[in-house]
Amino acid sequence: MTTGACCFEDGSCVEVDTAADCAALGGLFQGKGTDCSGGCPSFAGACCFADGSCVLVDGPSDCEAQGGDFLGVGTDCSVGCPVLEGACCFEDGTCVITDSASECASLGGVFQGKGTDCSSGCPSFAGACCFGDGTCVIADGPSDCAAQGGNFLGVGTNCTECPSVVGACCFSDGSCQQTDASTCAALGGQFHGVGSSCNFCNVQGLAAATWTISASPQDPFANVVSQPTFGVVERYLWLACCQFPFQPEGIAAAELGISSTGTIHLATTPQNGFLNAGTTADLLLAVGGCPCGPVVAATLLVLDQPGAMCFAPSSVSGVKAAVDCRANPEAWAMHWTGFNNTGGQPCEKGFGCTLTSLEQMSWGRIKGMYR
Repeated sequence: MTTGACCFEDGSCVEVDTAADCAALGGLFQGKGTDCSGGCPSFAGACCFADGSCVLVDGPSDCEAQGGDFLGVGTDCSVGCPVLEGACCFEDGTCVITDSASECASLGGVFQGKGTDCSSGCPSFAGACCFGDGTCVIADGPSDCAAQGGNFLGVGTNCTECPSVVGACCFSDGSCQQTDASTCAALGGQFHGVGSSCNFCNVQGLAAATWTISASPQDPFANVVSQPTFGVVERYLWLACCQFPFQPEGIAAAELGISSTGTIHLATTPQNGFLNAGTTADLLLAVGGCPCGPVVAATLLVLDQPGAMCFAPSSVSGVKAAVDCRANPEAWAMHWTGFNNTGGQPCEKGFGCTLTSLEQMSWGRIKGMYR
């Protein structure tokens, strides 16, 4: 096998079998058939620095030792070097030059861009500082906001961009106000979460078993969003209300189907004491305690694509009904509101709980729904 010369930056040389062998040793292969008797060429080349300056160095290790970037053997500074460093500004107005944006970020500053310097000063770090009670101030920067116990929205933001902190504050007389949580507590109400609507308070007065599919775990009537997320999200199956003309007034079981168009229904997970003896889309629910709502009966895991989710008779039994809690129960037709994620009207049937008895079912058939 023909060997070749393998040269090193310090001028030394060995003969090896292949270019790969030379590279593994950190050398530069001179080609098959060469030998070390002719000496080795220079490893000199251009070495660039973050500020755009350049020097000729003896080789890669010489450049590295000086903190530069070696452009290659035989290169020179006429190629020009890019400017990598720039001004790194801090909240207190101080400024340093760093070699990169990542170095600046590691110091807690904001990089002003490659080629910038500190001579022109630093911009303001002021922005909106939002508080849990809905108030807002313009803080000098993130640390100033944190010291005040707020949430900093970002440099250059203003108080109109603070997220809402209000929701439904429900009172025992059925009335409602939109307040923040602390104000609601001070008024003696029950706060149902940021973004909840006053519909939440009134569902008991709407009317026998209304079911909904909602985007919110706090509001059964968040039945429309303007656009899908195109990801996996949770929707919520609510028993929104019921109003039977007898006591106890709640439900013991329900059988129903959930149909989907566009949106892909992946899984159903019962919540709050509900059990499901059915499938993901054909539900056979049972529950103790005779709940009347509003209560989340299940979370629905979906792949959120443009479309709708509606209630339908179970494809197993053809039944879409709720069963009351009496010793000799009866099945009742449902009112319902589905879900639409394209901003359109959700599918629905009725609103409230108008009493509609289904065809008489035997006690054994109804009892079997929730055994």
